[in-house]
Amino acid sequence: RVLLRERDGRIEVLPMAGNFPNGQSLRLVAEHPTDRAQDRVLVLQPQANPAGWLSKDTFETVRLHDWKFTLTPGNEQWRLRGRMPKEQSAIVLLPALSHE
Repeated sequence: RVLLRERDGRIEVLPMAGNFPNGQSLRLVAEHPTDRAQDRVLVLQPQANPAGWLSKDTFETVRLHDWKFTLTPGNEQWRLRGRMPKEQSAIVLLPALSHE
């Protein structure tokens, strides 16, 4: 499990439970609810304080709709997923298997 939150227009991911790759970037797919052309892929770089990952690029400055997120490491050995309603700025991503 991880906490995903917006921070100054960028996405930050903080580990809550589980084993995560140290010093490696993660890939975050943000799916638009109705328009695939607006889907985004962000690279999250490791950060030391607080321990976690932060997107290099700005995600959005104004929230216009919900987003569905999928987080994976480079080897795609696991997937964490979650949905962030428009009104929220943080969610918990859970293992993909728990949603099936």
